[in-house]
Formats: sequence, C-alpha cells, structure tokens
Amino acid sequence: RQVLLKVPYTNFTMAMGWWHPYFFSDISGVQVLFSFLEIDGPASLVFALSAIFTLCLVDRYAAAGVQSARGTSTYIPLFFLQRLSGGLVMLVLMSFNIVLFVFTLVFLSLCEYVVQKRARSNNTL
Repeated sequence: RQVLLKVPYTNFTMAMGWWHPYFFSDISGVQVLFSFLEIDGPASLVFALSAIFTLCLVDRYAAAGVQSARGTSTYIPLFFLQRLSGGLVMLVLMSFNIVLFVFTLVFLSLCEYVVQKRARSNNTL
C-alpha cells in the first residue's frame, strides 16, 4: 500500500513508500539508512540489527573519546566520527519503526554501559 503526502497549496503529491510519519511495527520492507538496505526477511533483519549495534558502539566510544581528547590532535576526528555516527543513529530512530526504535535504544544503553565499565576499569575517562 502506498501512502501519499499531500502538500497544501501545491500541485504535487509525493509517494512515501514504506515510511510513515507515525510509529508502526511492520518490519518488512523497511529501509535502513539506504534504499538498498531493505529488511525483507530474518537474515536482513539480523544484518540490519548488527549494523545498528555497530553504529551505536562507534557512537558511544567516539562520544567518550571526544571528552578525553579535548585539546589534542585526535579531538576533531573523534568529534566528526561522533557527530556522523550520532546523526546516523538519529536517522534510524526517525524511521518510526517500533522494532528498530526499541533495539536502537537498547543497543545505545548497552554500548554506553560497556564504554563506562571499560572506562572505570581503565580509569581513563
């Protein structure tokens, strides 16, 4: 089923495909960040969730690294990496798919826990 977006005071209609401007739970056909990364079965869901987990891990490590790298030459690359990964995580959340939303929040929390636990054990952050 195709959802159409009608824009007031214009003469065009835009097809929205799988995306809905509200939370929905059907995972089939959802595209994750790129049109070629479409969830169409269990294998692609596992791949998408693995990619999201990796993205969350990069984001949390980069965020922790930015805090400890202020004033050093690694600050700008870490800042860039954290903003990039954080923006991509935000776009996954903005898919409005409940399954991806919940998994992303769980992954972010788990990764933050891992980063903080490692920092406490190393006493570096």
